[in-house]
Amino acid sequence: MKSKNSLILIVFLFFQLFFILPVRSQVRETELFLYQQKNFHASTYQYPPMLSADFNRTLADVIIEDFLVNDHTTATNKGHDYPAVAYADNGKYIVCWADERYGNWDIFAQIYNADGSLFGANFQVNGSTGSSANQTRPAIAVDHEGNFVICWQDSRSGDTDIYAQRYNSLGKRQGNNFKINTDADDHNETDPSVEMDSTGNFIVSWTDARNGDNDVFGQRFDREGNPVGSNFRVNDDGQGNFQGQSDVCVDHQGNFVICWTDARNGGDRDIYAQIFDSAGNADGANFKVNDDSGQSNQWNPEVACDNSGNFVVCWDDWRDETSSNIYAQRYENWGIAQGANFRVSSDLTYTQTEPSISMDDSGRFVICWQDFSSDWDYGDIFAKRYDEDGNQTNSLIVSNEPYPVEQSHSSVAMKGSGEFVICWMDGRDSWKGDIYAQKYDNTGAKQGGNFKVNDIFVSIDQTQPAIAAAQDGSFIVCWADYRNANPDIYAQRFDRNGAFIGNNFLVTDDNQGKNQWNAAIGIDASGGFVICWTDERNPSQNIYAQRYDNAGNPLGTNFKVNDTDNTASNPDIAVNSDGSFVICWMDDRFSSEYDIFAQRFDSNGNPLGANFKVNDDTEQYIWHTSPRIAADGNGRFFICWEKDGNGIGIFCKRYASDGSPLGNNFEVTEEGNQFQWQPDIAADSAGNFIVCWNDDREGAGGDIYAQIYDQNGAAQGGNFKVNDDSGTENQSGPAAAMNKKGNFVLLW
Repeated sequence: MKSKNSLILIVFLFFQLFFILPVRSQVRETELFLYQQKNFHASTYQYPPMLSADFNRTLADVIIEDFLVNDHTTATNKGHDYPAVAYADNGKYIVCWADERYGNWDIFAQIYNADGSLFGANFQVNGSTGSSANQTRPAIAVDHEGNFVICWQDSRSGDTDIYAQRYNSLGKRQGNNFKINTDADDHNETDPSVEMDSTGNFIVSWTDARNGDNDVFGQRFDREGNPVGSNFRVNDDGQGNFQGQSDVCVDHQGNFVICWTDARNGGDRDIYAQIFDSAGNADGANFKVNDDSGQSNQWNPEVACDNSGNFVVCWDDWRDETSSNIYAQRYENWGIAQGANFRVSSDLTYTQTEPSISMDDSGRFVICWQDFSSDWDYGDIFAKRYDEDGNQTNSLIVSNEPYPVEQSHSSVAMKGSGEFVICWMDGRDSWKGDIYAQKYDNTGAKQGGNFKVNDIFVSIDQTQPAIAAAQDGSFIVCWADYRNANPDIYAQRFDRNGAFIGNNFLVTDDNQGKNQWNAAIGIDASGGFVICWTDERNPSQNIYAQRYDNAGNPLGTNFKVNDTDNTASNPDIAVNSDGSFVICWMDDRFSSEYDIFAQRFDSNGNPLGANFKVNDDTEQYIWHTSPRIAADGNGRFFICWEKDGNGIGIFCKRYASDGSPLGNNFEVTEEGNQFQWQPDIAADSAGNFIVCWNDDREGAGGDIYAQIYDQNGAAQGGNFKVNDDSGTENQSGPAAAMNKKGNFVLLW
């Protein structure tokens, strides 16, 4: 059946930034969900006219945020930088980064399932902050349940502050962005770091100029995001020295360590650290980490803790004079140094910089960095893996791009059991950079190859989406896609949680560079689906279709639906529960004007009879266009369309399960000599149905009207206006969705 439920709304929300054409949905008897988002207003009705409690309870729910469906990425003028990554014990991991896709810098993130597949798509973390604000330098932390928090530096107030956003384990936003620093002055706070304990309490540290010179400050929060105490200064020296570039780690009991770059010793920069207990009390004084006796500089420190509070600090170090190298220092719980500083990077000639470190529950750790030893003009991402005793076990070249492009700003996250992910900024596809990542198992072996994280596209159009949902909540989206110059039909499968199943796949198989567009999709009770579209592979426009099983495998090849070589376009489809289906379209075979035609197919894709004309008038110079079809799942189907005569009206025709007409064409609209256009139709499992359309009977602005019919085709009441404004603004692009119980949603 095609009882189009409110997953049509998902498509409008998912594509609100990318598409402008109305969305069509073909859905098999799924329960109705209502999604509401700013810029859209949906009216809900029920036949009989009473909302059920289950239906009404969904009115304010957004199950997941808007996400991008197409995976084609060709942007060359939008930057992506400063990635950070966190790894949950359930195997999910989250990458966040600064992203320039909307002109200014924002914070975006992407969640991955344990198997490396996408969980949803890229999502924006910072709220709307105006056209002149920039958000950069994100940091991320995750607890054992997969709840996570992202913080960043934010210029929405003019100066730079530290903001954060909490999410639950499903990636659903918890509350709004909130400010971390509490000073009232216009000083800058920058370079945040964040870490979580096992129960979700978290600590943020940052560089803070509220006292005139940069200091390191911190703030503790409970698992609900409530501040515990107030902002506190971490460095214990007197005023006048630079302290900044902090990093924080937390053990499972909530004890934490903050390290930073410190210029208290005469201007040369050293690495200092401070240990705190789980109540936030400093344990002893600040202590120096680097043990060299010269006047060299050290900066960019990072720190990681294991389950017991053992920790390792790593940093950029110039003690070898000729270049920067990566050094590190191991500590037992409570700060007892284990041996001396040791050099991580191997090359003494070229620069190694920007280290990142992560540690698993048993004390094994990974350090990654930007390395110029093999490609000194640009840099690669290298890493080393160590056991719990500090012995090196793996030396890794992480980025696998063979050409000389920049890779920088790497970040590593390690799961408690030792698997890890490294992400970085990569210039292989764009001089402004993308975010790439590489996954490893707990032995340090690569899992697959480098993969791109950001999904931004700007120069290629993807348009005209349609969606169909199965009984289990999984769904498929199809659209017209210009990635190959001329439009083709592409599609993408999703599970019920919105996670991608595989990648975008090409539906059209002509390989001739011809145009295909106006796709429609329907799905049966088992999850098998059919996609149809307008196709120019022959000299004229025709209707083609492709069948798929419930695993997304094509059943045969593309096949032509109309049985002549005239012009046919704008198809729609309804699929019954048994897999049989009906396709309708507009067709000019009898004259230069258009009629509505249709074709029935059995569950194996065999045509049942020939194409048949739907409109039964014989008038000349009349156009019949924009057909839409709905079915009750048991074989009955209903087709509506625009008829252009004295004005434009909406007409409809009902059919029995054997394809025989149930009566003649009938006019849906009550106002003659007016303009009514863009119809849509939806039906329930009993054969009740609703038609909606654009209507200008009250003025040139245009409104949305609708009409309900029972299973015998009898009108229930008269035409009714759906939008509730009284002005003359335009309303357009209506769509209808109805579930098997007769609940329905109208949107426009």
